[in-house]
Amino acid sequence: MKISITGDLGSGKSTVAKQLSKDLGFDYVSTGTIFREIAKEYGIDVLKLNKLALTDTSIDNRVDGKLKEYNQHPTDLIIDSRLAWHFIDESIKIYFEADPLIAAQRVFSDDSRKNEQEYTDINLAYQALQDRKKTEIQRYLERYGVDCDHIDNYDLVINTSLSDVPTICDLLAKMIANHSGTQVAKYWLDPRMLYPTENIRLLAREETKMLRTDIKQNGYDKKYPITCIKVNGYYFIWDGHKRCSAAIENAIAYVPVRVIATDNQEIHPGHSAVKFVTGNIDMRKYYDWEDAHNFQYLSYPKVTE
Repeated sequence: MKISITGDLGSGKSTVAKQLSKDLGFDYVSTGTIFREIAKEYGIDVLKLNKLALTDTSIDNRVDGKLKEYNQHPTDLIIDSRLAWHFIDESIKIYFEADPLIAAQRVFSDDSRKNEQEYTDINLAYQALQDRKKTEIQRYLERYGVDCDHIDNYDLVINTSLSDVPTICDLLAKMIANHSGTQVAKYWLDPRMLYPTENIRLLAREETKMLRTDIKQNGYDKKYPITCIKVNGYYFIWDGHKRCSAAIENAIAYVPVRVIATDNQEIHPGHSAVKFVTGNIDMRKYYDWEDAHNFQYLSYPKVTE
């Protein structure tokens, strides 16, 4: 079995990949390590090497040529790589996403990134990560005709913004063990990452209490994902407010999510996801939701058509 892991910069993919390989007894390889070694040879940081690779094809050839060799790897393998999902013929393709500010904070405090760009504050780290992501997307699109930011390329999308490494590894280990069995949802998020589109005061209290008790006794039933719309990176609940509320009350780390439309995609004819969300942005809903569940969102969505 081969597992390819990629994702947002600062999403923790390398840390999780290393630990997951230990937990499962899989071999581990990282093309990020290869890339950092090349950057060190050139005497530049990774961001500059990414930009240099736009014109110097030998850089990608070195990295990707090595990556293709792992198709013949004889034992179970976890590959931490931006393009392993593309170059490895058969693998479970996993994408990690993270809130951009959380990602910047992680990179800013990570002392292990010695030969990458140094940042004097979080804002510079944030901007550098955004610039690097755009550069990588552009390079791979031009060179290979693939969009590594397109979620349809992946089997699983895990949001790591509010989770620690053991929790993520536990979730993935269970999914991998059951990979050939029951179908699992594609998206997995901490329920505190989901934004309501209904006022919590309108939810049936008795039904919510029953769900809360059921989840407390039996855990969250993964056969019932929360249906969401995703716009500008934010997840808005379309159906499942009561289940989401009960999951938050029970401190469930991950719930399955089904995304029915993103950004300009239509939910139904003439009604796009962004149009629906724009008409439902209401700070009072978010504040009431936070007060009822005793937490605070990482940020609040601002969406315009």
